[in-house]
Amino acid sequence: MLRMQPETTEIIERNPGMNNEEMWKQCELLKSVVFQTIQVKSGRGKGVKITEEFKHKTPSEVRDRIANSCEYYKNLHEQDMIRNNKIEYRDYQLDIINLGAKIIEEFGFVYLAMEVRCGKTLTSLGIAELICSNNVLFLTKKKAKKAILKDKTKTQKNAKKREKIINQMHSTSYH
Repeated sequence: MLRMQPETTEIIERNPGMNNEEMWKQCELLKSVVFQTIQVKSGRGKGVKITEEFKHKTPSEVRDRIANSCEYYKNLHEQDMIRNNKIEYRDYQLDIINLGAKIIEEFGFVYLAMEVRCGKTLTSLGIAELICSNNVLFLTKKKAKKAILKDKTKTQKNAKKREKIINQMHSTSYH
């Protein structure tokens, strides 16, 4: 069931017929079960102490193996996505991409006001790709620039695509 990888970390062996994404999701499912915690009370009265303990008595080596497997298969899946130059948008992102493209056609501008961690960067790059735009403007904090540029390389089909990332403190243009 286990095999050693070149980095000498133990991971869960691949199930026959499962690709990297399916293995990653399977490992994440295992992780969600094995890493569940419960609150345990010890003591009485004012001296009661509440601690978090794992719900299941799983050895730490197994927990480490599951965590390593999640990371390993996630990285393989991301490499597959980059290699295939294919981004899998979520259903709501596809809806927003299509609607955003229509809004830009009608008004020439679209503003995405989405919740945190919903994929605004990929969604906006998807809209730009759909309407064949070479210019994208991001208004963001300085620390987000690296992630935006990383997402751009994942989605970029046109090497001449240009985006401008404006920080709160200063303005910078990347070509």
